Amino acid sequence: MAETILGVKLPIQIDANGDFVNITDALENIKQSMKMVILTNPGEKIMNPSFGVGIRNYLFENKYIFEDTSVGELQKKSLETTVRNIIIGQIKTYIPLVDISSIDIAFEENIMFLTINYNFADVLDDTLVLEIT
Repeated sequence: MAETILGVKLPIQIDANGDFVNITDALENIKQSMKMVILTNPGEKIMNPSFGVGIRNYLFENKYIFEDTSVGELQKKSLETTVRNIIIGQIKTYIPLVDISSIDIAFEENIMFLTINYNFADVLDDTLVLEIT
């Protein structure tokens, strides 16, 4: 019986036979989908300008972000809280079977470290670790 192909592995790679390397593992497919949502900049995906977190846009931001409220006052929010909320919202929208249980964000010099603990369809608990440079 042939393996079920869930998608093409990204970045695109060619195997020894000249074929694309495919994803056949559900866990690998989920992780790749989450990475695509987190690493894609909003407006980058054709016909879906709201898709993507654009995580690299937050790499050199200040520790706090000031947002204008409806009454003209500035509200101070931490960068970690803002990034966490954006990731959770994007994952809920585009990968609804993934339930994020926690997101840890750490900065070291010019590197952002993301550790995302999640559950997939109430069946699988796993962790995605990303190093954003």
